[in-house]
Amino acid sequence: MPAETAPNFPSPETTKGMINGKGMLLAGLAIAAIAGLGLAYYLGSTRTDPADSSGSAAVSVAPQQIVAPEIKQFYAATQARLRDRPTIAGSSVTGKLLRGDEISGVIVNGSSVGELWLKLADDKGFVNLVNLTETPAPTLQKKFGQKIVDLPAAARLLKTPARNAQIAERLPQGTAVTVSGITNNGYLEVIRKTGGVGYIAGGAEILAGLEKPDLPPVIAIKIDANGCAAGPEIDGVFRQIQNRQAAGLRAVEEAKYANDDARDAAIARYRQRNEGKTITVPLNRSFRGLTVTGVGVHPESQSVYFSESPEQVRQAFRAAGYRVGRDGKLPSREIYASIDAGNSKLGKTDMGCGV
Repeated sequence: MPAETAPNFPSPETTKGMINGKGMLLAGLAIAAIAGLGLAYYLGSTRTDPADSSGSAAVSVAPQQIVAPEIKQFYAATQARLRDRPTIAGSSVTGKLLRGDEISGVIVNGSSVGELWLKLADDKGFVNLVNLTETPAPTLQKKFGQKIVDLPAAARLLKTPARNAQIAERLPQGTAVTVSGITNNGYLEVIRKTGGVGYIAGGAEILAGLEKPDLPPVIAIKIDANGCAAGPEIDGVFRQIQNRQAAGLRAVEEAKYANDDARDAAIARYRQRNEGKTITVPLNRSFRGLTVTGVGVHPESQSVYFSESPEQVRQAFRAAGYRVGRDGKLPSREIYASIDAGNSKLGKTDMGCGV
C-alpha cells in the first residue's frame, strides 16, 4: 500500500490572514449596505420635501391667483357729474348722469378721507358714490332737485319706498336732510350723506308742515369781500348798534363832573360795563325762504342769525351764487367768516365774521 500522506492544513499564520480578510470583506459589505440605505433615504426625502432656501432641489410652485376687482351695478339717484379723477377739488368734468341712468364700475377711495367713488367700467370717469343707489330710482311725482329741509318730527329712513321696507336709520327731530322729491306712492326721497337714497313715509304731509305761508318782509343780504353779511338794511342795523354805543359813551363824557378825575372814573366804569359785551337786535325778515331772526355785534366780530339749520342757510347762499365750503367756511381776505350753528337764543344759525 502506498504510504499515507498527512493532510495539507494551512498554517496558523495563513489561517489568521484568511480570517482577517474575510472579516474585512464582511465589514466592507455592511458599510456599503448602510451607505446604500442612506442614499435611498436621501433621494426619497428630496423628492417629497420642499426645497430649502439654498435651492438645492427644484420644487414646482403653483402661480399665485390674482383676483380682479368686483364690478358692481348702480343707478343714478340724481343728476351727477362725471370727473376725470376721484375728487371734486382740482378735477375736470367729463360728462354727467341723469336720474335713473344705469352704470357699472369698481368702487375706489377718493382723495378725501372716507369718500368713495365709482370708477366706471368703460374708463370714462369717476362719479361720487353719494349720487348712486343700488336699486333703480322710482318715478317722482314731484321733483325738488336738492332741497334741504329740517324734519319737523323724528322719522324712519327706509331703504325702499315700501311699507315693509328695511329701516336704514332713524332720524331725530330737526335733522337737516336733502330731499330730491316725492315718489308716486307718497314717500319723501332723501339723498343720504353716506351714499344712495332713503325714503320717509308721508312726504307731502312733512313738506306741508314746513311751509311758511305768511313770510315776513324780505331783506336783501349779500356777502362782501371779507365774507361778512352786508346789504343796505343789514349795514343800517349794524350802524344803529354802533351809534348807540358811541352815544352812550359820549353822554358819559359830556356829563358834568366835579373835576377831570371824576370824569375819567365815570368813563372807565362805563367802558368796563359795556366794552366786551355782545349787543343783539331781534329781527323778523325773510331771505330766500329763510327767516332772519336778528343781528349781533361782538367785541371783534358781527353776526346775522337765522331760524333754520346751518346746512339750509349754506344751501340758500350757494343757490344765490356764493362759494360756501362744506364746513360752512366763506372766502375771506383777512378775517374768519363762516356759517355755523348759532350759540344765541336768536336762531339756530350764526352767519358770522371777525377775528
